[in-house]
Amino acid sequence: MQAQKLNEEKEEYLRRRGQTERHELSRSVALPIFEAAVDEEREVLRGLWARLLANACDPNRHQRVRVSFIETIRKFEPIDALVLQMIGDASGPLKPSVRDYVAGTLRIQVPEVMVSFEALEELKCLWHQTEIFNPIITDRGRLILAAVAP
Repeated sequence: MQAQKLNEEKEEYLRRRGQTERHELSRSVALPIFEAAVDEEREVLRGLWARLLANACDPNRHQRVRVSFIETIRKFEPIDALVLQMIGDASGPLKPSVRDYVAGTLRIQVPEVMVSFEALEELKCLWHQTEIFNPIITDRGRLILAAVAP
């Protein structure tokens, strides 16, 4: 994604919110976002970067954006972002299980879901305690979702 395109998408998110003021970005936040976003061609992840940048520029949301979240998001595959968002959006238990719900909704194989769960657990965005892999979203995962919220 070109820097100009990233800025245009950022401005569109801010415009939709009616946000006219801008928080001044620190280099420690701006540079890693631009570095990660410029080379990203996958649409799901491009959207994450644009929303993260918009939130970093929003005077009401800039505190949600942590440098450590940038590094975490850099390690996401598109499926990881979708899985985290799906689990984070759930208002109750996902049936018949989180694994089967995600596989069915995204129309992917269970092994793909499990690899994504494992990756998100390594990134401390998901957690589980039982043998049946029915993870829950961690506080870190919820805060990352807040940092990239539209």
